[in-house]
Order: sequence, then structure tokens, then C-alpha cells
Amino acid sequence: MTEGTGEEAYPQLPQLRVVSLSRARQAGSMPSKVKPAGRRVVPLVPPDGDSSVDVLQVGRPFPAGELRAMVLDGLVVHLFGATYLRAGSRPGPHVRARALATELPASLRGRAIIGRQSAAWIHVGGPAPAKVNLLIDHRRRTASLRPFSGCQLHEVHLNNDETTSIGPAAVTTPLRTAVDMALYAPDAESAAAVRLLTSHPALDCPLGLVKERLESLVRVPRKRSALKLVDYLIDERARC
Repeated sequence: MTEGTGEEAYPQLPQLRVVSLSRARQAGSMPSKVKPAGRRVVPLVPPDGDSSVDVLQVGRPFPAGELRAMVLDGLVVHLFGATYLRAGSRPGPHVRARALATELPASLRGRAIIGRQSAAWIHVGGPAPAKVNLLIDHRRRTASLRPFSGCQLHEVHLNNDETTSIGPAAVTTPLRTAVDMALYAPDAESAAAVRLLTSHPALDCPLGLVKERLESLVRVPRKRSALKLVDYLIDERARC
């Protein structure tokens, strides 16, 4: 507490040495939106909405304890894992992708793809996932996860056109994400996620295309219930 003023002695946020995405790109410390070979480039929702968002991460420059104290004082908000934001910020896909990419184990960076609930959160927001959902192609050598890694790893079949890059993260496309959510997410989450992913025209993920992709799958568990869900959402949208 500052002597004689009765005010807490926390530094004011405008003076923080925060990491701005736009400044990081200009300095060359973050990759820009570059299309890797074989991957789709997916428009962001909202487009270019993250350039003014101030991001703080544990140890850059504040330790975890100070950041938690700033949360209690309303100066910053916790986004995910080691990532915090200036209070009042509205993070978009780039910031969410960066927050999840920070949590990946070193052994899986550049190999695993963020998918399922985590990919849905990156694309359209909503409640943050409990863990970072990671997919790795079954044809690649799998690395094991350490206990309490905060990640969940699934071996799957992945085509190159089912992944894209958002900021520093490799993520499943909205279409692959919608298919996975229809198949594997708990019932309470799947309908809401598929509804959101297919409602943004910029994501190019209509319900009809999700149904077509599901119908093309062979010997996949829960395919019938996933198709039933998509048919329900198609009927729902037709009534609106």
C-alpha cells in the first residue's frame, strides 16, 4: 500500500511491458498468417480482432502470484493456463490459439494438432476447454504425455486439408472440428459447438457439408448419433 495514499502499489497497466500481438509480429517473434504446405487458410472470426489485445503470460514479466493478485483487483483476467489479458479485452481466435499453443509439451510442438473442444474454442469462443485436446496422425510416431500435462492426446487419421494455422498453432479446420464435435463431444457440448461452427459464413462450414463428411466415414463409432444430431440442427435452422 502506498504510504499516505491508501492505494495499492500495483503498477498501472498502461506502463506494463506487455506483449502485443501486432508488436510481436513486427519484431519477428511471432509467425504471421502464413499458409503451410497442404493446409487451408481459414478466415478468423472476428477478422483481425486481436491486434490491440494486450497479452501477459506467467513470467513475462510478472510471476503467477502477482498476476493472480491483479485478477483479484480487476486489472487483468485469466484466459487459459499461463495466459492473462488486460481487463476489458475481447480476445479473438489468434489470442486463444496462442494461449493453447503455449501449453503444448515441447515433445509435441510441431507434431500435434489442436482439435475437438480446444479447436472449437479457438474458432468460435465460448467456455474454455478443461484441457488442451491434441490430435496426432496414427501414421506418425506418438510421444507420450507426462502426468498432469494439462493435455489429452488422441491418435486419429488426419488429412493435410483438415488442418490450418492460426497464429502459432496448428488447428483442425472448422469442418473437421464440427465433425469431431458431432462424433466425440459429450451430448451437452456437441449440439452447441456444431451450431456455432456452422453459423459463421466466414468459416465455410455449412451443416450440409458436415453431414456429407459424416456420411463418407466408414466404421466410425457414434456415426449414427452424429448424423441424427446434424439432421436435427438442419431441421432447426430450416424452421428459423
